[in-house]
Amino acid sequence: MGKGIWYFKTDLSMLGDEKIEDVVDQFGAFGLGVWTATLIHIYSYGNEDRGPIPTDRLVRKVARDLGEDPSRIQEVVEFFAAVGLFNKEVFDKGRCANDRASEEILKHQQKVRVGRESVAKRWEKAS
Repeated sequence: MGKGIWYFKTDLSMLGDEKIEDVVDQFGAFGLGVWTATLIHIYSYGNEDRGPIPTDRLVRKVARDLGEDPSRIQEVVEFFAAVGLFNKEVFDKGRCANDRASEEILKHQQKVRVGRESVAKRWEKAS
C-alpha cells in the first residue's frame, strides 16, 4: 500500500439516510452511483495532501468515470450540496468534501505535517 487512507468508510445505513433517499428519489440509481464516485474522489484527492477537491475537477472525473455528460454530473453535485451532503463552507469556496471526509483529510494532513517536522528536526540535530 502507499501513503494515506486507500479506502473510505461507508455507513451500512447509508441508503436509509434522508439525504441519500432524496438523491435516489430525484436521480435513481444514477444519483447513488454519482455519490459513490464522488466519495472515492473526495477521499483520494484528500489523501494526496491537497485538501478538498475543486468542484470542477470532481465533475470532470466523475463524468469520465461514469461515461456521462459533465453537465448532468454538475446537476447531481449541486443537488448533493442543496440537500446537505457536502460541507457547505467548503462547497461555497468551489470545492467538495463531506463532513467526515473534511475531518479525516485534516487529521491525515496534520499527521503528515507532524511527521515531516519530526524528520526535519532529527536531520537538524544530525547535521
